[in-house]
Amino acid sequence: MCYSHLVYQLQACARHQFPPIGQKLHCNIIKTGIDQCRSLSNNLINMYGKCGLIQDVLNLFNQLPHRDPLSWTPILTANNQTNIPHLTLSMFPAMSKQDSLQPDHYVFACLVKAYAILGAIKQGEQVHATFIVSPVSDDDVVKSSLIDMYAKCCSPDIGHVVFDSISSKNSISWTAMIPRYAQSGRKLDAIQLFQKMPVKNLLSWTTLISGLVQSWELG
Repeated sequence: MCYSHLVYQLQACARHQFPPIGQKLHCNIIKTGIDQCRSLSNNLINMYGKCGLIQDVLNLFNQLPHRDPLSWTPILTANNQTNIPHLTLSMFPAMSKQDSLQPDHYVFACLVKAYAILGAIKQGEQVHATFIVSPVSDDDVVKSSLIDMYAKCCSPDIGHVVFDSISSKNSISWTAMIPRYAQSGRKLDAIQLFQKMPVKNLLSWTTLISGLVQSWELG
């Protein structure tokens, strides 16, 4: 089985969250002796992570002789997705200490997401400060994650400052802000922001309505 086909199949297993085929592919990779290929290992970690198999992710990750940011992103993402953000944060220091790596935009987004889940705004602000002076400080994916974190931590106005700094706002950026204003009781701000949105789709309508409903239920 050729390398590119293996990568394609692993990505398909991750996308559809179907681990049985992914596990068979993993066995074939080991049998053919190409399990030390970094790219294949990263795709295996991503596949197991998307399928929520954290122990398999950790086993693979710990066996890697050389790790890069693409090795770190799926394991940190998997930790967040399975609601163990504290593991994301406890693992992260090893990235610089053991692997001598600096976080890329995906890793920054994972860290911000972890602090958003935990509602730890002070630590999130520290990551934000580090991101600002990093080589990826213009990345809009991280900025969208920051917007979501500040909104979830009841600081939507700081999130709006980050929102204004995004050069190319997309639906993810807009829908990160709108429902959080609504959920925090600021319905008018949510509606006004929604009206400014240049292209409105089903997701944006749904997030606005959902946010307003939650606000009324809480209010």
